[in-house]
Amino acid sequence: MKLRLWHAPDGARIAYREAGTGPGLVLVHSAGLSHREFEPAVEHLEHRFRVILPDLPLHGDSEDRPRHPYTFDWLAEVVATFCAETAGP
Repeated sequence: MKLRLWHAPDGARIAYREAGTGPGLVLVHSAGLSHREFEPAVEHLEHRFRVILPDLPLHGDSEDRPRHPYTFDWLAEVVATFCAETAGP
């Protein structure tokens, strides 16, 4: 899976990987982890879905320093926009 970089309208960056074809399926890791938690599942899902594995801001391969106030409201907005733009409605 090739590393890609998505840029939010406010400048936040999310690194992600993508595999497969079909409807978009975004697998979001929990705090303190990374997209790697879901890598074993990709081979079982990529035949039916376009699997998208993001690293949340300040996690994994995403930006390594906060450029924005890291609040739950901000994170929810960034993740929702990422999902809409990469996986569709």
